Amino acid sequence: MSATSKDFVNGIDCYVVAKGSVSGDTTKIYFIWEAGKGSETGSYVWSGWNNSKSCPIKVKIDGSQLNLSWTKNKTDKTSTGVMKVTKATSSTFTVSKPFFTLSFYDGKQTYEDTFSMYDIENAPTMVSADEITIDGSASSIAEFSNYLGTKSVDGSLKVTWSLGNHSYSKTVKNVYSTSYVIPVSWLDAISDSSQAYGGGKVTVQISYGTKVYTTISTTFNCIVSDTFLPTISSVTLADKTNTPVPASWNKVFVQNQSGIRVSAITCAASQGATVKRIKLRLDTQYTEQTYSASSLPQINRIINSGSLECEVTITDSRGRTCSKTATLNVLPYDIPKFTLIESDRCNKTGEMDNDGTYFLSQSAVEYSSCTGLNSITITAEYKKTDTSEWLNKKTIKPGSNVLGGELDTEFSYDVRYVLKDAFSTVTYIDYVSTAIYLMHFLHGGRGVAFGQKATMDNTLDCAFKALFREDVTIVKQDGTQVSMREVLEKLGF
Repeated sequence: MSATSKDFVNGIDCYVVAKGSVSGDTTKIYFIWEAGKGSETGSYVWSGWNNSKSCPIKVKIDGSQLNLSWTKNKTDKTSTGVMKVTKATSSTFTVSKPFFTLSFYDGKQTYEDTFSMYDIENAPTMVSADEITIDGSASSIAEFSNYLGTKSVDGSLKVTWSLGNHSYSKTVKNVYSTSYVIPVSWLDAISDSSQAYGGGKVTVQISYGTKVYTTISTTFNCIVSDTFLPTISSVTLADKTNTPVPASWNKVFVQNQSGIRVSAITCAASQGATVKRIKLRLDTQYTEQTYSASSLPQINRIINSGSLECEVTITDSRGRTCSKTATLNVLPYDIPKFTLIESDRCNKTGEMDNDGTYFLSQSAVEYSSCTGLNSITITAEYKKTDTSEWLNKKTIKPGSNVLGGELDTEFSYDVRYVLKDAFSTVTYIDYVSTAIYLMHFLHGGRGVAFGQKATMDNTLDCAFKALFREDVTIVKQDGTQVSMREVLEKLGF
């Protein structure tokens, strides 16, 4: 509420009271000046002006002097008999401002200050605002005060809350605090952190009439509510791209053959944050990368089997996470292998015969059935040992198979077995000897064999197990001799 009377000077030499009113930006006032008891030559006298002289009082508004007339209200005679004016009233004047700089000169001293008929002396000089957790319902409270402990009652306060590029203003009057519920949409200003120390700001513009008297401000801490987390709506998992698992197997996962990838994901960060990282974990394996909807994570080879936990985790720009888990059934798989391979000469019915032109193939295998989805094939083919072309390729089953029919007893043969399943190929080379002879000399006398016919020039070919009770000496090309026993001893045998 504005005043109708306000002291401007209350001193030893004079008193000045302003009388009038203020409305909006218009101030109408006049002054009542009254002399105080001053000191001259040790005795107290009235500090008015000599009645026989003109009024010395000068008044300036914002540096511009006013032309005021003064009415003498009272005169007094001093102890020395001098008549002095001790009280006077000015003419009324109008200032088109709600507050201004008032300068008053009483003939001896100048008094100057900001003056208003409004209650500017009690205007707020401080504003405070507490830390707030922004959740869409919490209010930020701004409280106003001044150094005197008093509070303004007639100033207009424009209070503005701001955070980042967001702001909101409201104008209040005759209150000592006000509040505002900061919307969650403002949280995009804190997109990379869960809190902003001093990130919020409250600014208070204090006005009288339409003129701003002063502006005060403060900052406050903003915390993002821990309820605002990233979300994953859906995740689609698939085998790695270009998987060797046949399409007819209906998208099963196979150990050591399949991979696992996130083929699609619907996810989002909350309230201004962004999705920054994505992690794919399968059992003990994992991969993590920067989030991109066009390039999602993939584990190239699944190393374990069984019911494995698969987890997809996203991390937002505030470091907050969200995960979705699923169980992935992975079929066990290992490379197939032969557990038995034997190839021996036989007759047409499969009976062992050293001079037979057939050979009996006996085989056994181990392989991963993948719940009946996987199958194997075995092929066998053969050639003379000293030739390179494989002949008579035939598909066989594990167990006993009679092959050949045209094997020459004078020659030995190599047999190649090839085992295949849906993913792997295993090759094994076996051997069918010539017909068995205790000792046989190659035609021409340049080769000898024990246990079979001699088939190679300049070669001692032994088809029996060999036992050497004494040392074996080898002569090198330079004529030096090497003891095999010494060589084996050096090797630790």
